[in-house]
Amino acid sequence: MFDPDVIQEAPEPYQFQFENTDEDGNTISRSESGDANGAVSGSYGYKTADGVYRQVEYVSDVNGFRPKIKTNEQGTSNSASADVEIVVEEAAAPAPQPVHKIVKIIQPVHGRYIHVPYYGVHAVA
Repeated sequence: MFDPDVIQEAPEPYQFQFENTDEDGNTISRSESGDANGAVSGSYGYKTADGVYRQVEYVSDVNGFRPKIKTNEQGTSNSASADVEIVVEEAAAPAPQPVHKIVKIIQPVHGRYIHVPYYGVHAVA
């Protein structure tokens, strides 16, 4: 309902985005922009360190809200329920495990250092 006492201002264009990766290698992101007509488009999503992801792209305008989901999550399938397009992609290969080096520290002997090789060891979570 139109209220003559409420001032209706025209939408102003805007844009923002961010991406954050935590210490475990998991990433979240979001971006969005709006135009002078009030239309909004953007995306948000995440990607785990082992390669599982979900990305939602969307548009919201005079034709309504229309999302499109891209993912490689297990248990999902290509479908378009409730006017949402879902695109399932092949699962990513497992991420390589971090490698930690074990180095033995040797004190110099008669002014010479003794060379000791190091060995790669997979981290245990």
